[in-house]
Amino acid sequence: MKYNTPGMALTFFVVSLTLSMVPFLFNKVRKVKKFFPNLIIFSAGMMLSVALNDLIPHLAVEHDHSGKSGHSHNHSHEHGHKCSGGHEHKFNRGLFLAGLVFVVLLAVDTLMLKHKHCESEKLEDHKKNTHGDHKDHKHDETDCCTDAIKYSTSKIQAFIFVLMISIHSFLEGLGIQSMKTIIALLVHKVIESISIGITIFTANFDFTFALLLNTTYSLLTPLGLLFKNLPILNKAEWFLNGCALGSMFFIVFVEMIPPHFHGKGSPIRKIVFLGTGYTISSLFMPAYEIIVGSRK
Repeated sequence: MKYNTPGMALTFFVVSLTLSMVPFLFNKVRKVKKFFPNLIIFSAGMMLSVALNDLIPHLAVEHDHSGKSGHSHNHSHEHGHKCSGGHEHKFNRGLFLAGLVFVVLLAVDTLMLKHKHCESEKLEDHKKNTHGDHKDHKHDETDCCTDAIKYSTSKIQAFIFVLMISIHSFLEGLGIQSMKTIIALLVHKVIESISIGITIFTANFDFTFALLLNTTYSLLTPLGLLFKNLPILNKAEWFLNGCALGSMFFIVFVEMIPPHFHGKGSPIRKIVFLGTGYTISSLFMPAYEIIVGSRK
């Protein structure tokens, strides 16, 4: 399914900026935040499907960039390592890059943003307060990935935090392959934009500076989407997808699933939302192909 790149980039920017500024239009922010955990888990399921069913297949095969039309692939198997069945393997630079990007983002998150994802600090508080029943131990789930902004000591520090948090947004834009990826990423951006907007709002920055932070965040995915089509990047599909896959793994397995599954709420409901998001995203393209095929 083809899409209009400039139009889609503009859509991402407008949606992200608009939703990130929504918290400034009302005061009862905490009531809105109650709806986020399940939506975030649902989004994590969609992103997981994109990573496993869209990005990895593109990285697992060698694409033929000789100018042939369509979505055909030349599978080159002149590799150095041969299995017992006669199939040979070689070093996959795209998957290696994905792992490297994951490690780098984890390092930035841990060493520079100093996120603890609600775990260690709140467990320490839990021990100090000596609660007898863990059922009363509630985590404010939507703050886990953006606490660094709230506790920033200066505007420059907050700006750097937003820029670093948005690194994965740029990489996601670089790795967009299909309409399925677009939809999953758009759902993720809707939730993430509101979450970041709420965090910036509760940090009590003035409106002008908050607008600057939200604009910076909102620009990065569209920029990645536009840069992806530069001629110099046409032969770097493995690089773009590797960056996107590593970034997506970081979002799903570090920023989304752990803090929200550890928070208060029904585990069964969370699993259902995660599985539903994964299933809907996985079935989107097959369903679309069936519908389009029936109309031909």
